[in-house]
Amino acid sequence: MRSIFKQLLYCIFGEWNGIQNLIAFPVLVFVFEQTSFGKWAVGLFSLHRYNMPVFLYLIFLLFMLFVIIKALSQWLVTPTSKTSLPQTHVGKDLLLPLILRLHYGILLLFFSLMIVFMLKSGYSFVFRRDLPFFSAFLFVVRYSMIFCLVYVYAFLDVVTPKLKSGHTFTTSARYFYLTAAKHWKRFFLILIVQIILILVTITVFEKIVGFIENLNGWGIISMTDNPIQFRFLEGKSSLETAINTLVIALGFLISNLLYSPFMLLFKKGFKILKLNLNG
Repeated sequence: MRSIFKQLLYCIFGEWNGIQNLIAFPVLVFVFEQTSFGKWAVGLFSLHRYNMPVFLYLIFLLFMLFVIIKALSQWLVTPTSKTSLPQTHVGKDLLLPLILRLHYGILLLFFSLMIVFMLKSGYSFVFRRDLPFFSAFLFVVRYSMIFCLVYVYAFLDVVTPKLKSGHTFTTSARYFYLTAAKHWKRFFLILIVQIILILVTITVFEKIVGFIENLNGWGIISMTDNPIQFRFLEGKSSLETAINTLVIALGFLISNLLYSPFMLLFKKGFKILKLNLNG
């Protein structure tokens, strides 16, 4: 039972899984009721814009939780190395320092966005023109999350085996940065090749979902009466916004589970082709 739980956790949270939700927002026809989702999304950026801080706070909170569970899943599936060094523990040796680093990154992002907002406010006051701050804000947040997931994937791929062999987080992190600096041509070449192949899997996944949508549109299959589709609330209150955000998070996890066969297949391919970041 424990082995099944570890594998399920790895399938949903492991490796680079989750990036596909940010690069190509999956059309989650299996779980989202499209009309109510559209109405809520439009309202969030117009009539109910006052709920945007609640939405963004929950997104950051859920994203941090996602990264923490990703690190835990990577730890669980990484075999323990036989060594004379003291045994490490997932809590104090991986999760705690990782959480601190995530806070540093998010704090830096918030400071950067605050500076952009101040510049935008000054520009609007002087030139009497309003800039699309929210669009730029969401653009920055989205690509910051993509960069964070790529970084965490590469970092955990190198650091976790070192930690399981008894090294401290500081030593393992230093090994990651030294490997990336000393063998930077090989390291970044492998990382770029991996990213290209990951983008291929995301494209294929998106095409499959789009094909299923077309089958629904052509009437070959019908998903209009699907009892498991989630309807979104109107989002007038903070509570309704929070519930809708949790529904999106649930949809993303289902998307991760559907995408996991591609992840597992290509991860094995990386090993066969010796596309390992840790040498």
